[in-house]
Amino acid sequence: MRTKTTSILLAAVFALPALAHAGLLTAIDCNNDGILSIGELVSIVSIALGRSDLSACSSADINGDGLVRIDEVVDAAVVAVFGGGPKVRRIDAVCTDGVIDVFGAKPSLDSPVPGLVIGSVAESPGMTAEIQVNLATMGQPVVASQNDIIFDPAIVELDGLPFAPCTKLVPDKSLATDVVTCPGPPSDPCPLGDDGKMRLRAVIIDTNSPTEPISDSTALYSCTFTISAVASDSTVLKCANAIVAVYGNRAAPTPTVVASPVCVGDCNLDHQVLIDELVRSVAIALDRLEANVCPAIDCHGTGNVTVDCLIRAVNAALSGCPVL
Repeated sequence: MRTKTTSILLAAVFALPALAHAGLLTAIDCNNDGILSIGELVSIVSIALGRSDLSACSSADINGDGLVRIDEVVDAAVVAVFGGGPKVRRIDAVCTDGVIDVFGAKPSLDSPVPGLVIGSVAESPGMTAEIQVNLATMGQPVVASQNDIIFDPAIVELDGLPFAPCTKLVPDKSLATDVVTCPGPPSDPCPLGDDGKMRLRAVIIDTNSPTEPISDSTALYSCTFTISAVASDSTVLKCANAIVAVYGNRAAPTPTVVASPVCVGDCNLDHQVLIDELVRSVAIALDRLEANVCPAIDCHGTGNVTVDCLIRAVNAALSGCPVL
């Protein structure tokens, strides 16, 4: 049984380059005609915004979580523009809420954290307040972003509806938005407890050059809100579902020092490589698991799992780890 399973894993190892290229088109192609058209790309963006149901292009849900998020949109754009190429990975970004403070000074907020930061202002009832959303990349090659802003329409109204309500500020990217009343669609609802509020979803992406990184501390877009003339309290612009797409497999981690001789693929350092460790190693190579699940498979300390690392892990599983 061990030899048979290992043979299957070896086949997966040697198929990795083909999976990385051909599999991307096959996974995203909405109508299975072998081409990802601009119309299909528009449908995928519409699903990500919540305007269309997943049934419009169910194959765009690459990771099978029932949703289409910004990393999957970027993958689709890469296929549509280049016919294939490197994938991006998703990072659940930390997001700082904004505040529109009525009758008072702008409150002090925590220092900006990695991710998206919704601005804050102090303004009087009946006036307008412009809010900027900024990106803190923290050194990551961020190529696209997606976030929701939940607001209370009894206190503030979003200007510009039903047309494009926000203005793009980041150069060389596009902004797509959609606004729904919470709880929102059953397939992609608002956060619990926000019924009756409004959800603005904003997607920043470049469909012409989808892998071009965004500079740090960039203002992505701005939205203008009108404060109710009878407003008597501050209101929070709550950030939700903040996601960024990062180009490349993963950021190179600090190399892990393992006692020599190294047994590649020995995830738990018990000096043997078992089948479950091989499965984890292949999943890391396919970007389905993070590298910290098994640091020992990164035989070069580069943050990327190469085919030769997987082969060394398979050999260790078959013949045993080097003698200490």
